[in-house]
Amino acid sequence: MTTRDATDTESWRGRRVVVLGMARSGRAVARLLARHGARVRGTDEKDALALGLDTGLLTAEGVELRLGGFRPEDLAGMELAVTSPGIPKTAPVLELALRLGIPVLSELEVAARFARAPMAAVTGTNGKSTTVTVLGQLVEALGKPAAVVGNVGRALSEEVESVPAEGVLVVEVSSYQLEDVETFHPRSAALLNLAPDHLDRYDSLDHYLATKVRIFARQGRVDTAVLPLGDARIDAAASDLSARLLRFGRGEVVDGVRIGDANLCWCERGSRHPILPLAELSLQGPHNHENFAAALCLLAGLGLDPLEPRVVEALRRARGLPHRLEPVGEVEGVSFVNDSKATNPDSLGVALRAFPGPIVLIAGGRPKQSGYHELAPLVAASVALVVLIGEAAPLLEEAWADAGVPFHHGGTDFEAAVRGAWEAAKRLGAPVVLSPGCASFDMFRDYEDRGDRFRALVRSWGGKG
Repeated sequence: MTTRDATDTESWRGRRVVVLGMARSGRAVARLLARHGARVRGTDEKDALALGLDTGLLTAEGVELRLGGFRPEDLAGMELAVTSPGIPKTAPVLELALRLGIPVLSELEVAARFARAPMAAVTGTNGKSTTVTVLGQLVEALGKPAAVVGNVGRALSEEVESVPAEGVLVVEVSSYQLEDVETFHPRSAALLNLAPDHLDRYDSLDHYLATKVRIFARQGRVDTAVLPLGDARIDAAASDLSARLLRFGRGEVVDGVRIGDANLCWCERGSRHPILPLAELSLQGPHNHENFAAALCLLAGLGLDPLEPRVVEALRRARGLPHRLEPVGEVEGVSFVNDSKATNPDSLGVALRAFPGPIVLIAGGRPKQSGYHELAPLVAASVALVVLIGEAAPLLEEAWADAGVPFHHGGTDFEAAVRGAWEAAKRLGAPVVLSPGCASFDMFRDYEDRGDRFRALVRSWGGKG
């Protein structure tokens, strides 16, 4: 079959599909396709124990499992391969599928073909999860069913059939997911920002950006594309959009949301309509002002009114997410903030700009390729002490050597590092902020594990938040 033949959900019946990768999204799409009559084979390099997989349940649902390694014979007779985000394009199993003429689609692409509700999709280097979370709350405030899915937690395949046509599917989309889309078509879509990230997977920043802008590829004039102000690289990459364009940012906005000195304003054909004061937003910091502004543009792209009183009230009450500048408690006068989701230098920069006074920063882990030297002025301005952890410690100390800030080496003993940060913070009268700016895999299962450990330590010392 060609991949286009599968647009009608009935056409999956009897089709032979191999799902490459049986983590969360792989399991979800395997179940979805099996429910619609596909003959599904699930494969993974890991075994069932490492995946935490209930093999009996999946087998009962009609999924054949071949775990513990990708083998050429797993592709035999397959008409389509569905790939998980964690499998790079250079993986031998994907290269073999292409040599055999087996089309490859992402879980995102396949799941979207089952959607009844319109989709609002968000990509970008930073701020995706907060933006989709806020947007979901705004949609629900207007009385519409919504599901917030994608990279933020639940896979699109898990929820795509649960949201009726009058609802909204709010989807966080990574560049990895966009590599293998073909018909993916969000009604409203945003590219929030661009910073160097995942350059171990992409040849260059331009390659990374070209993958991101695929989010707009199927949009037409009835759809809406949302872009930030002030990024010439994004403007150039998105210069041939077919959709209506809304902008957000701190400059002059013709159509979209302007972030002023004191207010968010809805702009339409150059006319400004105040939405609410920045000080009344539930989540503060310049990065969150941008996230709220983007969410309002996306809402307008769905045909909903950003000036509606229920929307304004929801902006005052919107809840943030764990591991994103999350206050986790105060112990003996020291407040602790969990920003474990800061897995790259740009995210760390967002955190450093968010605090009015000096902080005790816990940073380090498995480093990304670049960007740490550029943070030195922010470190000098915002940090009283850096507690270094993990593999990146020597690199960060060298990158920030001229910042005039002392370092404490926490090594790989995370509890000792956090305790050392706490003791220093008591002397300095500063908060402790875990914002590593690095991946977590040298010491933890993932960034959530890192943040959960941090929160648990604070709570074990009597912290309440």
